[in-house]
Amino acid sequence: MDFLRKSFLSIGGNFFGKLINFFYSIILVNYLSIYDYGIYVIIFLIPLLFSSIFSFGIGPSIVFHFNKMKRKQFYFFWIIVLFYLILGILLFFIFTNFFFDYLYNYISKNSYIDAKLLLIAFLVLPIALVHKCNKAFMKSYYLIEKLVLVEYLIIPIFSLISIIIIYYYDLGLTYVIFLPIANIIIANILYFIFLNKFIFNYNYFILNNKLINFRDLQSIIFFGLKTHLGTIVYKNNMDVVFIILTSFLGPVNIAKISLSLKIVLLFRSFVDASIVHLSSKITQSNIKKVINITSRIIGIVTFYILICVPIIWFIIPEFIPLVYGSDFKDMHWIIRIMSLGILISSINNILLVALNFIGYPIVKTTVRIVSLLITILILFFTKDIVPLYSGPLSISIGLIGSFILTLFFSNQIFKINILSLFKTDKKDIEILFYSIKNFFKNIK
Repeated sequence: MDFLRKSFLSIGGNFFGKLINFFYSIILVNYLSIYDYGIYVIIFLIPLLFSSIFSFGIGPSIVFHFNKMKRKQFYFFWIIVLFYLILGILLFFIFTNFFFDYLYNYISKNSYIDAKLLLIAFLVLPIALVHKCNKAFMKSYYLIEKLVLVEYLIIPIFSLISIIIIYYYDLGLTYVIFLPIANIIIANILYFIFLNKFIFNYNYFILNNKLINFRDLQSIIFFGLKTHLGTIVYKNNMDVVFIILTSFLGPVNIAKISLSLKIVLLFRSFVDASIVHLSSKITQSNIKKVINITSRIIGIVTFYILICVPIIWFIIPEFIPLVYGSDFKDMHWIIRIMSLGILISSINNILLVALNFIGYPIVKTTVRIVSLLITILILFFTKDIVPLYSGPLSISIGLIGSFILTLFFSNQIFKINILSLFKTDKKDIEILFYSIKNFFKNIK
């Protein structure tokens, strides 16, 4: 019951955090010009991509090795955090001293961007790597309530209050660039406070003077690297697209595509928040149960998608100019194009979780790599024909391609009629509303 309660808490917190961030984005976009908002998006693309690449899959590795360390957990924390802090500082030094001019010239090819803004954005590297470690240790110590409190309540509210202050006093783009960095610093400080009794235990330090050795650290990093490629491809697929887009699109069009993506992802997050706790049941040991539960979840998600598509296609475009301003009034086709692939990816993710659980992790990695290749291929094929829509088309077609490939593997492995997965009956709807009822009941 404690696991379910914390699962519902996490879902509710995620939902609430997304809602606060939605209002934050409205104020941010209305404060900045469409040009400056595009610069804000561009500035963080490369630093955040590097922080993801050089994390080496540390999050899952920490959780996996945590209990194996037993009496070494104290040292386990510090050696990992210090290693990634030093790595982040080293990366900051390397990129800002040896590659800065190249990176700056690339992102400013179609616009003027103040070089100091990119330099500020690179400060995210060391603190983002430490942040990934801290989140993993919070999960390892099972401090889920405090993790949810920080990630989905304190930081979103701090961001909202900060952007209101920036708006009121007209502090400018530089302060806006500092804000995500300030968010991560505050989150790290709070995590250190919550982990205080575990990581600042000086008596434990004196009584247990056997440090984990280099071989332990090597094992931790190598474990993370095993699944890191697939994770990088999945999490940074869209970032790679945006980095390529900056080579031939200016900040105005980047701003339109980025905001459209955020809106569509917001809809998908509502879908995921409603059914993600059901996905935990996929861990049943019987493959027949896995297939049954997977088909039930997909039936529910299919129902959600059928509701979301007409709303995104016909209602949301009418509200865009009212909420974000007239500069974004021509975003409707960008939103419509991206919605198809992104909503379908919810079903794709469920199938990949099921395939991964029953012993086919290579399928997940293969599908994600193929998806990235399709995305890049479509992007380069369409960039000279329809520049503005090349990004949305490549993202959507790449996700749809990965979905078709996942269906092929699912048919080969599950040995079932794939079309049967998409049937939504009365029982599915009953499960859906029962889940929503329990969701609100458990987050009180």
